Amino acid sequence: MIGQIHGPDDELCRLYFDNGKVFYVNDKSGDSMKETTFELKDNAGKTSNILLGDDFTYSISVKAGYLRDYPEI
Repeated sequence: MIGQIHGPDDELCRLYFDNGKVFYVNDKSGDSMKETTFELKDNAGKTSNILLGDDFTYSISVKAGYLRDYPEI
C-alpha cells in the first residue's frame, strides 16, 4: 500500500503498487460485500508499467462524495 484516504468511519480507498501496476481499492463502490479494484491509467488510457525504483506522482481528489484519481505516470 502506498496511500489511503480515510472516510468518517473507515477507509474510503487504498492505493497499491504491485508488479508495475498502480491500482486502488474502493470499499464503497459496487457490491457492498466485496472490495472493488480500479487500475489507474494514464491520459492516453494505458495502464501503468512502473519499475521498482521509478519515480511517479499521483493525486486523489474527493469532492461532493465522488472519488477521482489523477495519475501522472
